[in-house]
Amino acid sequence: ILLNYMQTYNRMSALECAGQYAGALAELEKLAGFVEQAQAIQPGLLPPNPQWVINDGNGVGSMRQYLTTLADRAGGKLGELLGRAPETAQFLTDPNNIGYYEQWQRDDVADTVKWNALKLTKDWGLSGYQDAQGYAYDGLGWYRFAMAVKKPTAGRAQLMVPCVYAEKLWVWVNGHMVCSPTNMTGDPKVGPVPGKAVAINKRGRIMLMVDIHDHLKPNAVNTFTFRMSGSLDRVQHRGFTSIPFVWAPK
Repeated sequence: ILLNYMQTYNRMSALECAGQYAGALAELEKLAGFVEQAQAIQPGLLPPNPQWVINDGNGVGSMRQYLTTLADRAGGKLGELLGRAPETAQFLTDPNNIGYYEQWQRDDVADTVKWNALKLTKDWGLSGYQDAQGYAYDGLGWYRFAMAVKKPTAGRAQLMVPCVYAEKLWVWVNGHMVCSPTNMTGDPKVGPVPGKAVAINKRGRIMLMVDIHDHLKPNAVNTFTFRMSGSLDRVQHRGFTSIPFVWAPK
Protein backbone atom coordinates (compact mmCIF):
# COMPACT_ATOMS: atom_id res chain seq x y z
CA ILE A 1 0.00 0.00 0.00
CA LEU A 2 2.79 2.39 0.93
CA LEU A 3 4.65 1.60 -2.30
CA ASN A 4 1.51 2.29 -4.34
CA TYR A 5 1.00 5.54 -2.43
CA MET A 6 4.56 6.72 -3.12
CA GLN A 7 4.48 5.67 -6.79
CA THR A 8 1.20 7.51 -7.28
CA TYR A 9 2.57 10.59 -5.55
CA ASN A 10 5.64 10.52 -7.79
CA ARG A 11 3.45 10.24 -10.89
CA MET A 12 1.42 13.21 -9.65
CA SER A 13 4.61 15.26 -9.20
CA ALA A 14 5.92 14.29 -12.64
CA LEU A 15 2.63 15.29 -14.29
CA GLU A 16 2.66 18.60 -12.41
CA CYS A 17 6.19 19.32 -13.66
CA ALA A 18 5.06 18.49 -17.21
CA GLY A 19 2.18 20.96 -16.93
CA GLN A 20 -0.43 18.19 -17.12
CA TYR A 21 -2.38 19.49 -14.16
CA ALA A 22 -5.62 17.60 -14.82
CA GLY A 23 -3.67 14.34 -14.90
CA ALA A 24 -1.88 15.30 -11.69
CA LEU A 25 -5.26 15.91 -10.04
CA ALA A 26 -6.45 12.45 -11.10
CA GLU A 27 -3.41 10.88 -9.46
CA LEU A 28 -3.92 12.97 -6.33
CA GLU A 29 -7.46 11.65 -5.90
CA LYS A 30 -6.10 8.08 -5.78
CA LEU A 31 -4.08 8.82 -2.65
CA ALA A 32 -7.13 8.85 -0.38
CA GLY A 33 -7.95 5.28 -1.44
CA PHE A 34 -4.57 4.03 -0.26
CA VAL A 35 -5.05 5.77 3.08
CA GLU A 36 -8.43 4.04 3.45
CA GLN A 37 -6.85 0.65 2.71
CA ALA A 38 -4.24 1.26 5.40
CA GLN A 39 -6.91 2.41 7.86
CA ALA A 40 -8.77 -0.87 7.30
CA ILE A 41 -5.67 -2.79 8.37
CA GLN A 42 -4.85 -0.58 11.35
CA PRO A 43 -6.16 2.89 12.20
CA GLY A 44 -3.34 5.41 11.96
CA LEU A 45 -1.04 3.12 9.97
CA LEU A 46 -0.75 5.98 7.46
CA PRO A 47 -1.23 8.86 9.90
CA PRO A 48 -3.28 11.89 8.81
CA ASN A 49 -1.68 15.26 8.20
CA PRO A 50 -0.89 16.99 11.51
CA GLN A 51 -2.58 20.33 12.04
CA TRP A 52 0.60 22.35 11.49
CA VAL A 53 0.95 20.83 8.00
CA ILE A 54 -2.63 21.80 7.19
CA ASN A 55 -2.12 25.30 8.65
CA ASP A 56 0.97 25.79 6.45
CA GLY A 57 -0.97 24.82 3.33
CA ASN A 58 0.96 21.63 2.71
CA GLY A 59 -1.75 19.00 3.09
CA VAL A 60 -3.56 17.00 0.42
CA GLY A 61 -6.43 19.49 0.45
CA SER A 62 -4.05 22.36 -0.28
CA MET A 63 -2.38 20.38 -3.07
CA ARG A 64 -5.81 19.76 -4.61
CA GLN A 65 -6.58 23.48 -4.50
CA TYR A 66 -3.16 24.32 -5.99
CA LEU A 67 -3.51 21.86 -8.89
CA THR A 68 -7.11 22.90 -9.53
CA THR A 69 -6.05 26.55 -9.74
CA LEU A 70 -3.49 25.64 -12.41
CA ALA A 71 -5.66 23.18 -14.32
CA ASP A 72 -8.54 25.65 -14.57
CA ARG A 73 -6.26 28.31 -16.08
CA ALA A 74 -4.00 26.19 -18.29
CA GLY A 75 -6.70 25.33 -20.81
CA GLY A 76 -9.39 24.40 -18.29
CA LYS A 77 -12.75 25.91 -17.47
CA LEU A 78 -11.42 29.36 -16.60
CA GLY A 79 -8.67 30.03 -19.08
CA GLU A 80 -7.04 29.64 -22.45
CA LEU A 81 -3.44 28.40 -22.46
CA LEU A 82 -1.35 30.74 -24.62
CA GLY A 83 2.13 29.37 -24.05
CA ARG A 84 4.37 27.39 -21.73
CA ALA A 85 8.00 27.99 -20.88
CA PRO A 86 10.62 25.38 -21.78
CA GLU A 87 11.80 23.03 -19.04
CA THR A 88 15.34 24.44 -19.20
CA ALA A 89 16.15 28.15 -18.87
CA GLN A 90 19.26 30.28 -19.00
CA PHE A 91 20.65 31.06 -15.55
CA LEU A 92 23.36 33.11 -13.87
CA THR A 93 24.24 33.93 -10.30
CA ASP A 94 24.97 37.58 -9.63
CA PRO A 95 26.89 37.79 -6.32
CA ASN A 96 28.29 41.25 -7.14
CA ASN A 97 24.93 42.68 -8.32
CA ILE A 98 26.21 43.68 -11.75
CA GLY A 99 23.37 42.25 -13.87
CA TYR A 100 21.02 45.16 -13.26
CA TYR A 101 23.70 47.70 -14.13
CA GLU A 102 24.80 45.78 -17.23
CA GLN A 103 21.08 45.42 -18.10
CA TRP A 104 20.88 41.67 -18.58
CA GLN A 105 17.12 42.09 -19.00
CA ARG A 106 17.67 43.70 -22.42
CA ASP A 107 17.59 41.21 -25.26
CA ASP A 108 20.49 42.81 -27.11
CA VAL A 109 22.63 42.62 -23.96
CA ALA A 110 21.42 39.19 -22.86
CA ASP A 111 22.41 37.71 -26.19
CA THR A 112 26.04 38.60 -25.42
CA VAL A 113 26.02 37.13 -21.89
CA LYS A 114 27.39 33.63 -21.30
CA TRP A 115 24.49 31.91 -19.52
CA ASN A 116 24.34 28.48 -17.90
CA ALA A 117 21.49 26.00 -18.43
CA LEU A 118 19.23 25.20 -15.47
CA LYS A 119 16.00 23.22 -15.19
CA LEU A 120 13.03 25.25 -13.98
CA THR A 121 11.64 22.26 -12.07
CA LYS A 122 14.53 22.06 -9.59
CA ASP A 123 15.69 24.96 -7.42
CA TRP A 124 19.22 26.18 -7.88
CA GLY A 125 20.46 24.81 -4.55
CA LEU A 126 19.54 21.29 -5.62
CA SER A 127 21.12 21.96 -9.02
CA GLY A 128 24.63 22.41 -7.65
CA TYR A 129 24.66 26.09 -6.69
CA GLN A 130 25.84 25.57 -3.12
CA ASP A 131 28.60 26.73 -0.81
CA ALA A 132 31.31 24.48 0.64
CA GLN A 133 28.97 23.37 3.44
CA GLY A 134 26.18 22.40 1.06
CA TYR A 135 23.95 25.40 1.70
CA ALA A 136 22.15 26.88 -1.30
CA TYR A 137 23.68 29.98 -2.87
CA ASP A 138 21.90 32.89 -1.17
CA GLY A 139 22.56 35.82 -3.48
CA LEU A 140 20.95 37.27 -6.58
CA GLY A 141 20.04 34.91 -9.40
CA TRP A 142 18.82 35.59 -12.94
CA TYR A 143 16.69 33.37 -15.18
CA ARG A 144 15.90 33.95 -18.84
CA PHE A 145 13.89 31.97 -21.38
CA ALA A 146 11.98 32.41 -24.62
CA MET A 147 8.37 31.35 -25.03
CA ALA A 148 6.05 31.32 -28.02
CA VAL A 149 2.78 32.99 -26.98
CA LYS A 150 -0.49 32.92 -28.90
CA LYS A 151 -2.80 35.90 -29.21
CA PRO A 152 -5.62 35.71 -26.63
CA THR A 153 -9.10 35.06 -27.96
CA ALA A 154 -10.78 37.26 -25.37
CA GLY A 155 -9.12 38.21 -22.07
CA ARG A 156 -5.84 39.87 -21.14
CA ALA A 157 -2.72 37.71 -21.15
CA GLN A 158 -1.33 36.82 -17.72
CA LEU A 159 1.91 35.21 -16.62
CA MET A 160 1.47 32.41 -14.07
CA VAL A 161 4.45 31.21 -12.05
CA PRO A 162 3.12 28.25 -10.03
CA CYS A 163 6.01 28.09 -7.59
CA VAL A 164 9.14 30.15 -7.01
CA TYR A 165 11.16 30.68 -3.83
CA ALA A 166 12.32 34.28 -3.55
CA GLU A 167 12.21 37.15 -1.11
CA LYS A 168 12.36 39.75 -3.88
CA LEU A 169 11.40 39.41 -7.56
CA TRP A 170 11.77 41.48 -10.69
CA VAL A 171 10.25 40.36 -14.02
CA TRP A 172 10.74 41.71 -17.54
CA VAL A 173 8.86 40.71 -20.71
CA ASN A 174 10.66 41.61 -23.92
CA GLY A 175 12.80 44.02 -21.89
CA HIS A 176 9.83 45.78 -20.25
CA MET A 177 9.54 45.55 -16.45
CA VAL A 178 6.18 44.07 -15.47
CA CYS A 179 6.80 43.13 -11.84
CA SER A 180 8.98 44.35 -8.98
CA PRO A 181 8.89 44.15 -5.17
CA THR A 182 6.98 47.45 -5.08
CA ASN A 183 4.01 46.33 -7.21
CA MET A 184 3.35 42.83 -5.87
CA THR A 185 0.32 44.20 -4.03
CA GLY A 186 -2.61 42.90 -6.07
CA ASP A 187 -5.65 41.28 -4.46
CA PRO A 188 -5.69 37.48 -5.06
CA LYS A 189 -9.49 37.60 -5.21
CA VAL A 190 -9.35 40.10 -8.06
CA GLY A 191 -6.26 38.79 -9.82
CA PRO A 192 -3.47 40.75 -11.48
CA VAL A 193 -4.20 44.05 -13.18
CA PRO A 194 -1.83 46.35 -15.09
CA GLY A 195 0.71 47.67 -12.59
CA LYS A 196 -0.26 45.27 -9.80
CA ALA A 197 1.00 41.70 -9.62
CA VAL A 198 -0.39 39.10 -7.23
CA ALA A 199 1.99 37.11 -5.03
CA ILE A 200 0.56 34.39 -2.77
CA ASN A 201 3.09 33.34 -0.15
CA LYS A 202 2.97 30.04 1.72
CA ARG A 203 6.09 29.84 3.90
CA GLY A 204 8.29 31.21 1.16
CA ARG A 205 6.59 29.25 -1.64
CA ILE A 206 5.36 32.00 -3.96
CA MET A 207 2.65 31.71 -6.61
CA LEU A 208 3.08 34.76 -8.84
CA MET A 209 0.51 36.18 -11.28
CA VAL A 210 1.32 39.15 -13.53
CA ASP A 211 -0.70 40.98 -16.19
CA ILE A 212 1.70 41.11 -19.17
CA HIS A 213 -0.81 41.81 -21.94
CA ASP A 214 0.51 45.22 -22.97
CA HIS A 215 4.09 44.03 -23.47
CA LEU A 216 3.52 40.79 -25.36
CA LYS A 217 4.20 40.11 -29.03
CA PRO A 218 1.14 37.97 -29.91
CA ASN A 219 1.68 34.89 -32.06
CA ALA A 220 5.44 35.30 -31.68
CA VAL A 221 8.36 34.31 -29.48
CA ASN A 222 8.71 36.47 -26.36
CA THR A 223 11.57 36.70 -23.86
CA PHE A 224 11.06 36.52 -20.09
CA THR A 225 13.73 37.57 -17.60
CA PHE A 226 13.61 37.14 -13.83
CA ARG A 227 15.90 38.60 -11.17
CA MET A 228 15.44 37.26 -7.65
CA SER A 229 17.03 36.91 -4.26
CA GLY A 230 16.52 35.17 -0.96
CA SER A 231 13.61 33.20 0.43
CA LEU A 232 11.01 34.63 2.77
CA ASP A 233 11.47 32.13 5.59
CA ARG A 234 15.12 31.23 4.89
CA VAL A 235 14.37 27.70 3.80
CA GLN A 236 17.01 26.02 1.68
CA HIS A 237 15.01 26.47 -1.53
CA ARG A 238 15.99 29.17 -4.01
CA GLY A 239 14.51 30.04 -7.38
CA PHE A 240 12.09 28.17 -9.61
CA THR A 241 10.60 24.75 -8.88
CA SER A 242 7.89 24.87 -11.55
CA ILE A 243 7.43 25.87 -15.19
CA PRO A 244 5.66 29.20 -15.84
CA PHE A 245 2.93 29.56 -18.43
CA VAL A 246 0.89 32.34 -20.04
CA TRP A 247 -2.89 32.20 -20.12
CA ALA A 248 -5.90 34.46 -20.63
CA PRO A 249 -9.33 34.31 -18.98
CA LYS A 250 -12.10 32.96 -21.19
